[in-house]
Amino acid sequence: ADPFDCTMPWACECGHEIEGNLDHDFENGEWDYDGFGHWKVCADCGVTSEKFDHVEPEDDFDCTTALACECGYVYVPANDAHDFSAMPEHDGEEGANAGHYYYCSRGDCWGEKYEACSFTATVVPETCIEDGYTAYRCTKCHYGYTDHFVPAHGNHTGIVLQYKAPSSDANGAQGIVVKYCTGGNHVLEEIKDVPAGHPFPDVQNPNEWYYDAAVFCKSFDIFKGDENGNMNFASPITRGELVTALGRIIAPDVETKMSAAEFDAYLAAQGSKVTGMASGGTNLSDVSGTFYERYAKLFAKWGIVLGYEDGSFRGGNNITREEMATLLYRFTEAYCGTTNVSFGAPAAGFSDASTISGWAVPYANWAGQVGLFRGDENGNFNPKNNASRAEIAVVCYRMLPVLMNIEII
Repeated sequence: ADPFDCTMPWACECGHEIEGNLDHDFENGEWDYDGFGHWKVCADCGVTSEKFDHVEPEDDFDCTTALACECGYVYVPANDAHDFSAMPEHDGEEGANAGHYYYCSRGDCWGEKYEACSFTATVVPETCIEDGYTAYRCTKCHYGYTDHFVPAHGNHTGIVLQYKAPSSDANGAQGIVVKYCTGGNHVLEEIKDVPAGHPFPDVQNPNEWYYDAAVFCKSFDIFKGDENGNMNFASPITRGELVTALGRIIAPDVETKMSAAEFDAYLAAQGSKVTGMASGGTNLSDVSGTFYERYAKLFAKWGIVLGYEDGSFRGGNNITREEMATLLYRFTEAYCGTTNVSFGAPAAGFSDASTISGWAVPYANWAGQVGLFRGDENGNFNPKNNASRAEIAVVCYRMLPVLMNIEII
């Protein structure tokens, strides 16, 4: 009879046993499998070997390709298509010839798909300081590049100095002064950083009526402080100090950048800028070597200040409020070409107008009309009182934004 097990003896019907091969031939046998495991069938007797689990191939890199175990069993993928739903990756090329790859996100599949980038174009026009260009952005992989550059046109419009006050807290933020083009919303130049904190040792209280003005004037170097750094806000201001403060508003280079020869040439070229006022300035007898020498001479040439009968300037003398109003009127005309200006405050009249010297009445009235002087708590102008350094700081704070086109932010 046909043996069913190579390792078992065969028996004749007479009872005689015949010993078999005593070993299975699995090598030449067929594979059998059931979807979960596999085994070999003996070529001689049909006995099956030990069952083994299917061994998946290591190179499982394509989810659309059927894979075979070592036994010959073929695995059919659960997904017969790639999943290219993930964000594509830029191929590294630059410019219009760029493309991107989609990679299959299923398992370890290495399936990929390439396509050229699909660009949208945005034209960014040139400004006064920045070049224009066309920006291209791929709608799929978001790769972008720029070309078609157009040089900045340099046509600045609406140029102002922007001033941001520093924090009054010593640990607060710094302020800043920048040159700003309003037409293109661009910072053209950073003039200076304004240190945080209180500007003068004797100006510490942010609630004082002159505090903001003091910070402002320190930021623009109108007041620089004495040898101890103090502003001396309550002290009377002298004629020399006043022309220096006003000169630093409109002509700072006169003090800081001109050599003696350059200043002399500049001064010689000047004439009167005030209606009805003669030009002088080179023959003031008592200004040589003083800190206010240049501004005193320049203001005299422009017709803003007059010397006394003896040719002296008397820069150390205090100046009264009505004298200051007169000087500010001439100063405004010299710089603006007109006194028809507004410094932003409501017009003011004065309760003590009858005490103003006759020669000073039109100038005091003007100072009230344009918002430079507002009177004390009783509405008085106090024409004969000496002007204080704090009062001049406030006047500069009101004048400078208008005269120098400064925007306080």
